[in-house]
Amino acid sequence: SPSVTLWACLRAHAQALQLRVVAFDAQDFLWVRPMPGADPRAHAAARAASLNYEGSRPVDFDDAFRPDLPPGAHAARVSARAVSLAMIPRSRRDYEGSPSIDLEAQSHALWRKWVGHLSDLQRSQLSIWRGGAVRTPTRRWAFRGRATEALQKCLFCDCVRASARHLWAECPRFNVQRQSLELEYDFHRSWWGAQPRCTSKSGWITSTAGRTVHRRAALQIAACRLGLLIVQEGDGVPGDA
Repeated sequence: SPSVTLWACLRAHAQALQLRVVAFDAQDFLWVRPMPGADPRAHAAARAASLNYEGSRPVDFDDAFRPDLPPGAHAARVSARAVSLAMIPRSRRDYEGSPSIDLEAQSHALWRKWVGHLSDLQRSQLSIWRGGAVRTPTRRWAFRGRATEALQKCLFCDCVRASARHLWAECPRFNVQRQSLELEYDFHRSWWGAQPRCTSKSGWITSTAGRTVHRRAALQIAACRLGLLIVQEGDGVPGDA
């Protein structure tokens, strides 16, 4: 059986993921389950992992799982993602929609395959886009004491506030790219403007964006393909004189 120190360490690490250590089985395998009040997406992943387990178990909970097995490891990652996304300050513009981000889409084979084919530079650019750190006129100037229309104006059209959402959803600079993605992924042009800011400003897809996780993973790829182009254009945003 584990020592007092090991028990304390495991409990502390599990708590950081909103998980609770519930047992060690006869073979000393660890069993955990989401804490009360944990993210609903973590509860759903835990129940799926528990349902996937066919052996005997030391506890009678429908959401207890072994994190050393693939389904349990996935449930633990979902918990970690939920905890991380919950740290987004509500003051951020791209907080909108984040409680509904589809965490399963982040592990879907379609998404992982697309990311796996990106170059190192593209992966870096994807991190910038997904982190909400794309260089735009509004991000560069709106909160730095030089918030003038001239500095925040779009470089490609007459929009006076060239935010990431403007570039992604409506700027004519990317009309051709949007139309191409609409045809490839089979969605209407109104889709762009209907997405919450967590999608339009940083490429995270929500559970309401499509009927299946496969569809949502595909739409996340479409969203991020345009996002990569916007990151690449960011080098043209004027900096300090």
